[in-house]
Amino acid sequence: MDTHGIGIWGAGSTASGHLTAYLAQTDCRIAAIGSLYLRDAEALAERFGVKCACYTDYDAFLAHPGLDIVSVCTPHQLHTRNAIAAAQAGKHVYVEKPIAVNLADLYAIRQAVRDTGVRTVTGFVVRWIPLVTRLYELVRGGMLGDLRVVDVDYWHSRRRPAFYRHRATGGSAMLLGGCHAVDTAMFLMSASPVEVVARSVQIGAEPDDEYDFDCAELCLVRYSNGAIGRVSAVVKGHMPYQFNIDLLGDRGIARNNRVFLQEDMEQTGFRILSEPGPESAKAEGLPYGGLIRHFLDCIEADREPDVSVEHAVRVHEVCFAALLSESTGRPVTLPLSDGDQSAIHDLLKWENTSL
Repeated sequence: MDTHGIGIWGAGSTASGHLTAYLAQTDCRIAAIGSLYLRDAEALAERFGVKCACYTDYDAFLAHPGLDIVSVCTPHQLHTRNAIAAAQAGKHVYVEKPIAVNLADLYAIRQAVRDTGVRTVTGFVVRWIPLVTRLYELVRGGMLGDLRVVDVDYWHSRRRPAFYRHRATGGSAMLLGGCHAVDTAMFLMSASPVEVVARSVQIGAEPDDEYDFDCAELCLVRYSNGAIGRVSAVVKGHMPYQFNIDLLGDRGIARNNRVFLQEDMEQTGFRILSEPGPESAKAEGLPYGGLIRHFLDCIEADREPDVSVEHAVRVHEVCFAALLSESTGRPVTLPLSDGDQSAIHDLLKWENTSL
């Protein structure tokens, strides 16, 4: 059996999740681990009992013999440049979300992937959570009828490093985590967003934990099939992690793990699905294995993964459209027009110079 030579660039908790998943695949071998600090790369390798080369120089890392796939697990503002360099070196790339924190970088990474022809996946791992997979099967099987409304919420408050809390390096509440909700809504709806109307509000915080963008965003979305939905992202507040999914079809509904179908009677109540749902955003609880197996299968079959960079651009455009709608108060159509792209670029440029 041929094996894939894996390189992990980054040594934080996300890298641990990736590494665990790769080690569970019989057709993968860890070829190299890299990080800004050599001690961090070596510590990650030692913790997992991996014997491999460790690097602090990214070019040397990419040139390591037998390296086929690179997992980019660096801070958000570095995702684009790391992924582009890996693609240009001929490596298949798993790049974590957000894949870009500004529109210019978003389109640059897409162009690099198109130019090089490498396979890519992005970190939209929620699709592989058992409850989400089950809901998708119910929708595709027609159990809910014609799906007309999908609402998804990403609410996750925790104390984050400073770079998460700045527009230039963290992006926005939607980019920070709400992009998971956008992707999940698109997955369940099997349709692309064509219009976004968004509003945002700030959440109070201690002086050493403030964000320079609004911590709560809410989008109303219209889809290409005529359906509608709502997506929200909240990254600050007093609450446990919440990832809520509401589906409304003309033959039934689903509210997280509770399902009510046309043939059910009100007095019998909801059916309860047994599959576990999104319960934590911690790396060790996320199904990286399912996403990575999908990635490997697509590489071997030479086909586009479901959550490729090309798909991620459409997800991220919703997040950037939300920023423009919040700023102007008007609906924003998708795909983004040249004029709206220019307006988003100017908006982020102005905000970032004010940091």
